[in-house]
Amino acid sequence: MHSESALKIPLVSQLLKDPSFKIIKRAVDSKWIYEKLVPLGHCGFNPATNAAYVGFNSSVSQWLQNPKQSIRSFNFNDTFLHELFFIIHDYLHAWSYNAINELYPGLKFGYGKITEKNFEDYVFCHILTEAVATVGLDYWYLSTIELNQVIPVGANIKTLTAAYHVKNNSEYRRFDPKFNAQKRGFLKTLNDAYCDGIFYALPMKAIQLSPQIYRWYWHELTYGRLQRKYTRQWLSYLSAGEVVCEQAKLDIKIDNSKKWMQELVEDLSLLLWQKVKENKNIWFKPQYDVKHDAWGGSGKLQMDSRFTSLIHLKTPKTFNYLDYYVSQYAIRHTFSENSKAIASQLPEIAKSKNLQKLKKIFKNQKKVESAFDVYPQSLFMLP
Repeated sequence: MHSESALKIPLVSQLLKDPSFKIIKRAVDSKWIYEKLVPLGHCGFNPATNAAYVGFNSSVSQWLQNPKQSIRSFNFNDTFLHELFFIIHDYLHAWSYNAINELYPGLKFGYGKITEKNFEDYVFCHILTEAVATVGLDYWYLSTIELNQVIPVGANIKTLTAAYHVKNNSEYRRFDPKFNAQKRGFLKTLNDAYCDGIFYALPMKAIQLSPQIYRWYWHELTYGRLQRKYTRQWLSYLSAGEVVCEQAKLDIKIDNSKKWMQELVEDLSLLLWQKVKENKNIWFKPQYDVKHDAWGGSGKLQMDSRFTSLIHLKTPKTFNYLDYYVSQYAIRHTFSENSKAIASQLPEIAKSKNLQKLKKIFKNQKKVESAFDVYPQSLFMLP
């Protein structure tokens, strides 16, 4: 193994060995995303399918041909590491889905019918998997290391989604000498913040007195609010019309007071600690047929270009979010010297719903080919 191999990151080695998890290469050229030419930050997300999704043309796809090799040639401006960290993040989401079903099989999380009765329970479970992914990767691993000492490739990236780092502990402890995010109970602290919008890690006065803490808090509280909104939008879509959320209530607090919820957080904190801090290969087999029963794998769902894979989208002129249809259409084409000029026309095409022009400007552009793009039907595409 090369000294600059990504396999030196323990969670990378774990996810490649986990028999329940796959990295699926979609018919996508990720350079459209790297260059920020479309309002997408990734190639799709659906943790119920036990997979992460990358472009067939992407730095990660190249790396997967030989994971033991140096990543230096793939990591222009940290694009490879950024993408790889999101795969780890998505892996911990999927791992959490399986862990929750192992601990509480009666929930049928990831495959049960979504109804008004269980909707908020599923919202809680999904937001908990977000906390697991963030704590596991950012708080308990990336924020505790100097990445260039693990993989010496001159990287600038420090963490993925958190503005916290242990090197700032002296600042944090000015306001609470006992503060320590490196303990199992911190998962509950962050999950509570994602649920109710109040971050109890440090006294609130620290926000006014420390720019470092303000930046950290502001990010987590903003991120939590966005995740509450995204989670309800995603699960409402997956409910196939069973649950319709009021726009004004998408980001309201999540009830996390039930006894089983508190017990689940405690149980997951132990498993996550063992997985990340003790580098134990803790894996769980899915409790359902992932290909046929996972949320969004297939089925009769309303077409929505924010949540439906392009190959399954029909009659796009009826969509409210045509910009996501146009973006998905673009990234299925090989990036070329003409791509930036083409991208400059996409916002107006989406606004005018001029799909004839969309097809015309891509007429001579080569499409990306992949055998894996029929499944799943539903992928979360919001940035």
